[in-house]
Amino acid sequence: MWSAARVLKTFAVLAVLPAVLVGVWLWDQNHPDAVFLQAISAVERGDFSHVSEAAARLERYPEFRRHAHLLIGCLLLEAGDSSGALREFSLARPDGVLRFPALQYTAQALYLSGRLSEAGHLLAVLVNENPLSAEAHRWLGAIYYDLGMQSAAFAELSEATHLNPLDHRPHRLLGLMCTERSLFLAAIEHYRTALKLAKGIPQPDIETDLAILLIGRNEFEEALESLKNAQATSTVWALRADCYDGLGNPGASRDSVAKAILADPNDFRALLLYGTQQLYDGNAQGAIEPLHKVLNQDPHHPAARYQLAMAYLKLGQTEAWQREMDKRDASNKLHDRFHESVKQAAAEPENIQIRRELAAIARSLGKPEVAKRWDVAAVACQTAV
Repeated sequence: MWSAARVLKTFAVLAVLPAVLVGVWLWDQNHPDAVFLQAISAVERGDFSHVSEAAARLERYPEFRRHAHLLIGCLLLEAGDSSGALREFSLARPDGVLRFPALQYTAQALYLSGRLSEAGHLLAVLVNENPLSAEAHRWLGAIYYDLGMQSAAFAELSEATHLNPLDHRPHRLLGLMCTERSLFLAAIEHYRTALKLAKGIPQPDIETDLAILLIGRNEFEEALESLKNAQATSTVWALRADCYDGLGNPGASRDSVAKAILADPNDFRALLLYGTQQLYDGNAQGAIEPLHKVLNQDPHHPAARYQLAMAYLKLGQTEAWQREMDKRDASNKLHDRFHESVKQAAAEPENIQIRRELAAIARSLGKPEVAKRWDVAAVACQTAV
């Protein structure tokens, strides 16, 4: 039999125990190790709301100042200051619990600074040490893509999708790569998967890229469905117009073209479709101005150049027709040369000259962003040699 005093004492201990457990839990949560792990987990999720506070807390402990430098570097990287981020990461020695995040975020900062070869080297180390890191594979795949190493990029990105089946980002780049290699069915599946996985995250680029591929395959109903929830931009209206045109609904197509041009009088696709509609409605003169606007934006667009040639032919201007057809043939040759050079670059990952040539062709085609990517790839290869 327990005495009354013993019973009361036991109840007193039991009453205090939850408070003690809560105290232990709070101590653990406030321990620098726990603070760092929570902060770096937030960085990985893209949540930077409390990272600055965590870094300030860690700076109070001499043995955790390296951890603080790493978090500050992540904040600078998020703000677009890759140089500042690299300075902070250099103060966080990559060993112990810091090794993997320090190398990973240093590689990302190098990548954003255009130092692709250095970034690729770090990521290759990470992949070797931790082959189960989907993020390392994804970033390495992006670097290989920028270097024109298509096969290596495809392998890394595919591995990232296996390691993290819920991440939509590798599928986005895989869709783009498949499109560039004319693997349109595979590209469509990657874009569909990306949209399915990116629940609640707006993906206007993927929606429009998917619609363009579906329109190219005459799958107009499905293209319209893919644009159902898309923001009504000039590009979206123009794509819907393309779909209605393919479905034999000229009224809806013209209405959508009008809305696209109202939203943006210089919308490329809307002007091209409007000019084509004018041509096939028998208004060849009315087709010339919109088609010229298209070619002012992209002088090497073969379809626009052909439609303009047909407009001149219908007007009986045979010299102008021949001139435009010659320009179209020259553009086709330039496009063919570019695609062949892309294949050569993929087969020769250390060929600096072919990357410079691709940059020059892209500039000739009026595509400065593409040219910039190949310039960066050439510099990266030169640095690696």
